[in-house]
Order: sequence, then C-alpha cells, then structure tokens
Amino acid sequence: MQDEIRIALPSKGRMEEETLVFLEGCGLRVNKTNPRQYTATIPALPGVLVLFQRARDIPVSVAAGDVDLGITGYDALRETVDGELDTVIVIHEALRYGECSLVVAVPDEWSDVQTTADLARKSASVRCAWRPSM
Repeated sequence: MQDEIRIALPSKGRMEEETLVFLEGCGLRVNKTNPRQYTATIPALPGVLVLFQRARDIPVSVAAGDVDLGITGYDALRETVDGELDTVIVIHEALRYGECSLVVAVPDEWSDVQTTADLARKSASVRCAWRPSM
C-alpha cells in the first residue's frame, strides 16, 4: 500500500498555468522548486505528490491507477478514455478555466464563404450536387 496520494497536473502551457492559479486560489499552492522538474509538493497537503504530465496522458494515468486523481481538459478525457469512461470518475467537469476557441477555416478559393451561414449554404449545395455512384 502506498503512503502518498499522487495527483497529475498538466505539465505545460496555459493549462498548467491556469491549474496552478486555480489551486493556489483554493489555498493549495504547488511547490515546484525547479521549472524543469516533473514532481512537486503541496505544502498544505503533506503526503501528496504532484506529478506533471501531458494533459492527454492524465486520463490514461488515472484509468491505469498510476495516479490517484488528475486535472485535465474534458476533451483530453473524452479523446483518451472514450468508450472506457467507466474506468474513471469525473468529479467536476467545469472548473471554469482552460476554455478553447473553435476556428473554422475554408480554402482561399471559397471566396463566397465569409460567414457560417455562407458555409451552411455551400455545404448544402455540395451535398445536393454530389451523388454516390452505384
């Protein structure tokens, strides 16, 4: 039986920064003495080991039992353990940070597409014009 609780947190980028700020706001400052290290502690929680991992690896680590809990994006959870969601329990799925932006891009040749309504019309015309060969 292990003596410590292992928590996985995102290891880089905005998700790492916002997770550390979130935890600090909860009174759980993460003590990472060297930015290159992949382990840390939370002084307010003795016996807790923080492991920094890629966001998409966190759900896999939780599902495998390599860590006891983790904070990651819901998208990473869905992409990595989809179909096996019974292997993890989502405690809270909306921490209110880490939002993403959806970008829709079309080829330059589609000069008639400037809005999502234009895109809907274009896709409808392409679907009507396309007929599968039998």
